[in-house]
Amino acid sequence: MSRREEVIQLLEDNNIGGLIAYAKKDPGLFRTLISLAYDKQTVLGWRAIEAMGVAVGETAKANPEKARNLAQRLLWMLREESGNNPWSAPDMLGEIVRNCPEDFADFAPIIASFHDEEILHQGVLRAMVRIGEVRPELVRDQAELARTYLCHRDPLVRAYAIQLAGILCRDDLREALALLLQDETEVLLYTDGEFVPRLIRTLAAVAIGQKAAPEKKGWMKHPEKKGTGLRCPFCEEPVGALQEITARFGNTFTGGKCSCGAVFVYDGSGHNLGDAYVDGLAYACDNDFDKAWSLVPEEDYEIRELCADTRRNKFLTARRGTKCTYLFIRLTEGTKPDKSPDTGQ
Repeated sequence: MSRREEVIQLLEDNNIGGLIAYAKKDPGLFRTLISLAYDKQTVLGWRAIEAMGVAVGETAKANPEKARNLAQRLLWMLREESGNNPWSAPDMLGEIVRNCPEDFADFAPIIASFHDEEILHQGVLRAMVRIGEVRPELVRDQAELARTYLCHRDPLVRAYAIQLAGILCRDDLREALALLLQDETEVLLYTDGEFVPRLIRTLAAVAIGQKAAPEKKGWMKHPEKKGTGLRCPFCEEPVGALQEITARFGNTFTGGKCSCGAVFVYDGSGHNLGDAYVDGLAYACDNDFDKAWSLVPEEDYEIRELCADTRRNKFLTARRGTKCTYLFIRLTEGTKPDKSPDTGQ
């Protein structure tokens, strides 16, 4: 079993003790956690983010210098000149400060300083919330940060700003929060190891200290849950649950197959479209790579680049400025393999 497979198994089991032990014997754990943390649309991705904080915190007890170097690496990812995708870096840094505030208190204002980048809005605000839950004095100067994003168009950004405002407990923020008591938007928050749906108005009421009106029973559907309501763009049949699929040369990817013959690859980060294209096309051709590379797009196969709207349970065409998280491929009748693709199951 590879390191990645071992780490995924530990995360799926939510085995924090096992991850801490793994970090002591194999420093490569941190690199693997960073790669898994890119996918913030899955429980596994969020567990990797939390595990990073716990593992670095434990490392700091025995080797403070090594722990600080790991945190500095994540800070470097946030800097434009690094050339890295910083998608989950602020979340991981927030977990590190939360788990080891004595050693990393100075990181809190540095994390907050990156809020101007649109891709970092959610992560920076959530980091402030996570830090503030255990050490509110470390975020007491972030009232302006909370106020700036309380009415942001992104409901998740609003949600985290509301939670931060609740931690700060300031009269001037209470007035702004009161304006959100009628906001019926529902968001999906990662909490205690799972995704939990919350209404913006409920979060605002809790932040103000009011008793929230009852929410309707239900669970917001998500791409990794069964029965998502997402439908194939070719035949409109419901898309089944995502699977871990092993390709011909041992690499794994997340995806599935529709009853109409279309295959799909899921990339939660939205930044690995090239890999998804290769995996999906080879999967559709029953791992016959020679055949896959001989095919002509829109002649031998159809392809759809889509993003999932998890709030309304529907696919949207991925346009410029949006992330493509699903890639669907369907071969034309004359190019379909004689047997169904091997899913590796």
